[in-house]
Amino acid sequence: MIEEVQSLLDEFEAKATFFLCTDFVPSHVEALRRLVCDGHEVANHCRADRSYAEDEEADFEVAFLEAERVCEEVRAPARRGDGREASAPSNGPAIRWFRAPQGNLSNSMKNVVNRHGFTHVLCDCYANDPWISDAEFIAETMLSLASDGSIAVIHMPERGFREYNLRAMRDFLGGLRSRGFQVVTLSALHRAACSQPRTAVSSAAALAAVAEPAAGGAESESRNRSSGSCGSGSGSTCASASAPPSSSSPSPSAPPSSLQ
Repeated sequence: MIEEVQSLLDEFEAKATFFLCTDFVPSHVEALRRLVCDGHEVANHCRADRSYAEDEEADFEVAFLEAERVCEEVRAPARRGDGREASAPSNGPAIRWFRAPQGNLSNSMKNVVNRHGFTHVLCDCYANDPWISDAEFIAETMLSLASDGSIAVIHMPERGFREYNLRAMRDFLGGLRSRGFQVVTLSALHRAACSQPRTAVSSAAALAAVAEPAAGGAESESRNRSSGSCGSGSGSTCASASAPPSSSSPSPSAPPSSLQ
């Protein structure tokens, strides 16, 4: 349902960060490339929808780098000659995001993520949507948690699996819009946070969408400011993560927000 999600984001003038479990990318490459060319971004959610916390560091590194290689292939058509994403401003390169499957990051995984210059993303806005199928509850719960600079995570809907999340996304985006939020990618939220004085206040949120296979499990989320980041976020079709605005993070005068 990538096309339906893209259409929904367009309707609300929202941009999202899609975290990809890359074992499931091959049959969705062109649709994902269209997302990137439309100003969204894709990020690394490793290869499979399973915890890597018990893996040896070297084994995880192989899987992590292979997943990033696939993400780079998805990004390739949107690259400019200077190596930046087509949607990235001229004042800096795209940020390198990683979201551990199931939000479970071991010390060995952290070593790999840090060594390769990535920022690990969790969130502060999540409603356990893999296990709760009530779209109204999901949207209301996420809206109750959203504030300036928040990072929101919601899993991608698929045909016959988690389709309720498409309605939850619509209700969530509608609620954010009614409160004056702009939904942006994690990279846009990061740039906004880093470019404004700490006293600045505005309505910005990031949305991360996670795509996992039908067997995907629930994730436990907590607020996270990792690896020195000023702002950070998180099926078988693709993985994505999103972040809403947070009152503790600076943002630009035009409120940004992001969906995952």
